[in-house]
Amino acid sequence: MTAVLARPRRNAALKVVFCQSLVTVFVTVITTFGWGMPSGLSALWGGVCATFPHFVFVLFAFRYSGARSSKLVAQSFFRGQTLKLLLTAVLFTMAFKMQDAIPEPLFLSFIAALVTQWSAPVFFQLQKLG
Repeated sequence: MTAVLARPRRNAALKVVFCQSLVTVFVTVITTFGWGMPSGLSALWGGVCATFPHFVFVLFAFRYSGARSSKLVAQSFFRGQTLKLLLTAVLFTMAFKMQDAIPEPLFLSFIAALVTQWSAPVFFQLQKLG
């Protein structure tokens, strides 16, 4: 029952992750054509540093819903957020240590994906009203 109640919210959150992925691809392509392959790879890493941890958070956060499982909801959100922060740190470390990422395109793409994450719910809400 709780999985059924959580499904619409999880699907909405997965739409946001999809939008983040599209923005990441767009920024990566533009950066690659404008400044070359190393900058494009750095932009890709930046988008992945924002999008993949958010995807993992969505999987954890929207497992449960309902008043009877409120403790499970809180635990799941906490686990998802903790894992999201850890994954973000690990991915940034990998980008700079293993890939020798260029900071400007990496942070540009990371910020673009975060802005998408913050603004997409507003866009979806306005679309639903219109």
